[in-house]
Amino acid sequence: MTGVLLGVFGCSQPGTETAEEAANLAAARAADEAYNAGDLGFIDRFYAEDLVYVSYGPWAPGGSVGDRESLKQGVAFGLKAFPDRRSTLLSRVVRGDTIVDEMDWVGTASAEHPAMKEGERMVLKDITFSRYRDGKVVELREYAILVPEEPEAAGGD
Repeated sequence: MTGVLLGVFGCSQPGTETAEEAANLAAARAADEAYNAGDLGFIDRFYAEDLVYVSYGPWAPGGSVGDRESLKQGVAFGLKAFPDRRSTLLSRVVRGDTIVDEMDWVGTASAEHPAMKEGERMVLKDITFSRYRDGKVVELREYAILVPEEPEAAGGD
């Protein structure tokens, strides 16, 4: 079993990815940048029309199965509800047509969020498995857990 492990410091095995892996990596990086910039158009550019989206998270504790349109609706809601949201890539593993990402996601709720108070922060640990075909994601499996923020350090007198 071979693969390329990427982390916050880049590729641990530079130049070992196949042409397919390199193309998928380029698409994944561009999608990451577009998401963090608030560009909803990244979904049409980087996700196939026949996308299968399987998701487990605070928004779907029992899991849900959707398509590209349901992904787009969820991301559009997230962009409005958490205008300062930021996804930070912690590690990325690439193997053939599949990319596995581990991310930290943080956002502050706006008045648009129906279940949270404005100003309340949400912190998620997020793992995604993305399978690519012709440079676009055709299957996305997402597993996100809500985590408490790290407690503030105790202050001295």
